[in-house]
Amino acid sequence: MKTSIKIILYGVLGTFAVATAGVMYVLHNITLSNVFETGVIEVPKGISDKGSIAWDANAIAHIKATNERDAYFLLGYSHARDRLWQMQFSRQYASGTLSETFGTSTVEMDKFARTLGFKKNAELIFQQLKPQTQDVLRSYSEGVNFFIDKFGDRLPVEFSLTRSAAPRHWEPSDSVALHLLFSWTLSSNLGMQLQRLSLSKNLSVAQINEVFAPYPDSAPVKTRDYAALYNNLDAAGTGLALLDKLPPSNVEGVGSNNWVIAGNHTVTGKPILANDPHLRLTNPALFYLAALETPDTSLVGATYAGAPLFVIGHNRKIAWGYTNTGSSVQDAYLEKLNPSDSTLYLSSDSTYQPFRVVQEQIRVKGGTTITLPVRYTRHGPVISDIYQAAQQAISGRKSVVIALAWTGLDPNDKTFDSILEINHAENWPQFLQASAEFGLPPQNMVYGDTAGNIGYVSAGRVPVKAHDNDLLGQGPAPGWEGKYDWTGYVPEAAKPRQFNPASGYIATANNRIVPDNYAFNFGHDWVLPYRYERIMELLKQRAPHTLQTSADIQQDRYSSSLADLLPKMIAPIDGLPSAPAQLSLLKAWRFDSDPESAAPLIAAYWVKNLTQALLEPKIGKDLLAAGWNQRNYDAFLNLVLSGKADQGFWCGGADKCQQVLEASLNRSLQQIRDKYGADTRAWKWGNAHTAVSEHVPLHKSPMAWLFDNRNNMGGDNFTVNVGRYNYSDPANPFNTNIAATFRMVADLSNLDNSSYILSSANTGIKFNGYVDMNRLWARGDYIKIPSSAQTSESHALTFHPNNKL
Repeated sequence: MKTSIKIILYGVLGTFAVATAGVMYVLHNITLSNVFETGVIEVPKGISDKGSIAWDANAIAHIKATNERDAYFLLGYSHARDRLWQMQFSRQYASGTLSETFGTSTVEMDKFARTLGFKKNAELIFQQLKPQTQDVLRSYSEGVNFFIDKFGDRLPVEFSLTRSAAPRHWEPSDSVALHLLFSWTLSSNLGMQLQRLSLSKNLSVAQINEVFAPYPDSAPVKTRDYAALYNNLDAAGTGLALLDKLPPSNVEGVGSNNWVIAGNHTVTGKPILANDPHLRLTNPALFYLAALETPDTSLVGATYAGAPLFVIGHNRKIAWGYTNTGSSVQDAYLEKLNPSDSTLYLSSDSTYQPFRVVQEQIRVKGGTTITLPVRYTRHGPVISDIYQAAQQAISGRKSVVIALAWTGLDPNDKTFDSILEINHAENWPQFLQASAEFGLPPQNMVYGDTAGNIGYVSAGRVPVKAHDNDLLGQGPAPGWEGKYDWTGYVPEAAKPRQFNPASGYIATANNRIVPDNYAFNFGHDWVLPYRYERIMELLKQRAPHTLQTSADIQQDRYSSSLADLLPKMIAPIDGLPSAPAQLSLLKAWRFDSDPESAAPLIAAYWVKNLTQALLEPKIGKDLLAAGWNQRNYDAFLNLVLSGKADQGFWCGGADKCQQVLEASLNRSLQQIRDKYGADTRAWKWGNAHTAVSEHVPLHKSPMAWLFDNRNNMGGDNFTVNVGRYNYSDPANPFNTNIAATFRMVADLSNLDNSSYILSSANTGIKFNGYVDMNRLWARGDYIKIPSSAQTSESHALTFHPNNKL
């Protein structure tokens, strides 16, 4: 969202002098870390027996309790102690109340959250969860609130710097709302539908199918002529307006790698399971590592601050990891308005029905209250009402609006039930049963157990599209035609799964999971298979496997996409008298995206400029930029350069591609010289490809140097070690803020020997004496998290209920 988080902060420090604020920040955080880590705390209510939290050298919380209810109370306390500001900001985002703190700069963000109704739907979802899940959420919330009540006078310094009010009590539904907001970022495929809607203003369906090329070895999806449909409705301009404003969902590069290796391919004879989710880099990290121990439960792994779920990790018997499937769980619908009464829209029975309207009140800092009428159709909320630009773009006569159907709007979601049951599963049947309740976002789950079994299941709700649906999620559908309505969810028995495959390997990397002729439509906008194919190649090459071989694979920088594309770019100009001398650097390159190398820097600039040269004249600068924010165009370039797309159209003439290639390379070299000088020894990919872990929301304040982490890194958009860039910052087009936010390699022969690392600190309290995992992450190092039973009681914060002191 270009007008959202990035513009909150220019005045956020108010009258604070930067130097004074910096000193205050250091002293304040040292005080926090000293007060909160050892001693005895009396708990008036919320726990029934003695429990403890010990923070190790890496700020990992080791929680011990005699029962699960107390353990989740302590997890809530630990999250609040280390991440209260992050939790508060995320909660305000999900509930649409950011403007109460940040004023007018976040009104559009609040309109988005209110229109999607994250908080309201979370309250409905909570009421449908199993009693034991509700109890866990209540216990967790009580732990958060105990911290707020006890240490409300010593809140994280961000509350002072942003002049935020003290946080209200945490509610169980807040945790669910955070999950819905997080799920939005991994949901597909609204962004691609809006892309195609926007492209249809200037391109035919056939040309759009070249821009967004089909998955390798697949044919373009056969659809009706949606370009003609949208232009007849005068709706194409709406897509760009929404793309420019809506928070992106299912961005290419946001996803994960995971794999599990059977014992017959490992040194120990037991499985190894690896997972590294690729999400937005933040400081502190998105995930929060913890170990939780009770007589009946032992959990180690990644939680996220604000919810009592071990999303990725292991218990005493099994380990699990996720990647995003990219299944189609969103559909945009064009709703046709009554020409004489815009309060009515056309339904599938050829009658006009009234919108259901809810008046949302958005309070803005300073005393203003904005009333937002949210209109609902039978498909879902009207998202084109959120932004003025989108309303203006629909058309002069405003004949249609755009509504959204999304599985995240279903109040019967059972994801919290599912994850808590996965956390307690001890074998494959229990894991499979638990995964069947998983709702969103759909995930590729890999599994390994101490008995030696490995498995995989595609989990999550995927809508069923009717057999006569001739759009299949490729673009917004006419809401007045019933054939585009969802007819249910794909049955569990029809979802892909594997158990102990003969190969002994299972891997996923957001690649296609079902063939084109599958009985149900899971979607078509899969991530290109470069990461998946490279992982499978390395798994087969490097057996027998150890934890180190999986760690090495997670760090792999081989650019499969450029190994595929770059020879096609070089060949037409290789040998030309006018070819620049630096072409030799690319010809000699072996596609290791080494941060110290010049070749990946040249290649990245060349791909960017070539894409711009081919597409910008056809679709315009704004739509190209919006597209880059969602996906990249490597597959398009491959089609054009291999002659499988219309070279005459895209290059401006059948014989012009060579000229475009040479001109774009020369432009790239000049841009590099302007930025890094003429000496190619100073051209280093890592200087341009910087991983920026941003503090939300202070990364745009004068104190960003104190809050953000920055690391030069290798890799690119398609390497196993992903470092995604989208050119959104003209001064630093290759900066990345999407990469592996967490890495785990689980050893099923000895789970205490498993390896982990976060992209940033586990705690939001700086200058606290703990190890900064960001430096370890940048070096490719890992840490161990031994079970809580091995943690010293002397370095623990002990909690006693009132009646047991």
